[in-house]
Amino acid sequence: MIIKYLIPLLALSLVIAIHELGHLIAGKLFKVKVEVYSIGIGKKLLTRQFGETEYALSLIPLGGYCKLKGGDIQNPNMDSDSMDFINPLKRAIIYFAGPFFNLILTIIFLSIVFMLPINQILPTTVLPVLGDNLPAEISGMKKGDQILSINGNDINSFLDISKYLTQDKLDLIIERDDRVISLELEAKKNNGQYVIGVYPYIPLNVFHSQIEKIKSNDKIIMVNSINVDNYMDLYKVTDGLDNFNITVIRDNKQINLTMTPQELSRLQFTQFVSYNPVKSTIMGFKNTFSMLDKIFYLFADLFKNGDVSKSISSPLRLVYDVGNSIDTVYSNSSLLITLETFLTIIASISLTLGFINLLPIPVLDGGQILFNIITLIKGSPLNSKFIYGYQTIGLIIILLLFTLGIGNDIFYFGDL
Repeated sequence: MIIKYLIPLLALSLVIAIHELGHLIAGKLFKVKVEVYSIGIGKKLLTRQFGETEYALSLIPLGGYCKLKGGDIQNPNMDSDSMDFINPLKRAIIYFAGPFFNLILTIIFLSIVFMLPINQILPTTVLPVLGDNLPAEISGMKKGDQILSINGNDINSFLDISKYLTQDKLDLIIERDDRVISLELEAKKNNGQYVIGVYPYIPLNVFHSQIEKIKSNDKIIMVNSINVDNYMDLYKVTDGLDNFNITVIRDNKQINLTMTPQELSRLQFTQFVSYNPVKSTIMGFKNTFSMLDKIFYLFADLFKNGDVSKSISSPLRLVYDVGNSIDTVYSNSSLLITLETFLTIIASISLTLGFINLLPIPVLDGGQILFNIITLIKGSPLNSKFIYGYQTIGLIIILLLFTLGIGNDIFYFGDL
């Protein structure tokens, strides 16, 4: 019970520790004295002095900090090893290093994901979403159509489709019943991303089975007397059921079996592969910036259309939700799939932390970077009273958001 929350708690501490490590390394690079580097906040449980820096492990693992010499706006320290002594560009780089290390951590985690033998080779054959009036359905796309190209770009896997959905006007070349057909679509924007409304068409031939009753090369043809021929049909028919009857073809014979959703999750209907370190790193890099793009649009959409106050929560709620998500995946999937889910979630948290810290809010890294860029352009320091007042406002905003998050969590946990 406790372990499922302890693991994401330690992972969150790691994300914050890596963020602060960025500040530490950049500070030392520019010969600024790093007085304390702490994993966790509150009372120090363990300390070690290495050189000029005290390294600490503190009581509360929901945070961390890196204390550099100087930085007091009202009483600047002009020693040569102080933040106040170095030029504004170097200070901006030190502040930027924290979010940058979050970016690097995300690339590393996503690269590891691609090295795991859990990456699906999804077909370019598609299944249009019906009934939601999405572009694929409107254009007349049919089940089993194979997308060959989008706007002249070859499509080699299903994941390539989203890569080339970069505008609303799309020219598709598809293959249907051995005929090549041209289709024109107007993509629809959803959460800042263009979509056309298709799923991969995955036949129900079992590629690999982790349960005894189902063998590799079995083909599922029926669930509760309902014909199914692709994974989405199978998912829709079994969704919400505790158990169900299936019919499979094995060695040209029909066999009837009873299954549970947990057993079904241990069947693979596509080939799973791992990639070498070089390709994994390239894919990790690309997917990091794709994830960053989605984070940006989600934030923009939240402030534009959502109720921001209800969307804010504390780190405790984050740990709780991640722990439950990982536990659910582990209960229904393999250890490797659970590891992939965990790494992807933590990568997303790391990237989100870096993104938030770059927002131009006083007391956050982004606010400090903004001050120093303005100072660099202006050629002289900003008025200390103005900066102090502005940072006070920023601190009040952060405290209000934190209080709101705690309040939302009290109502959330109270309803459980």
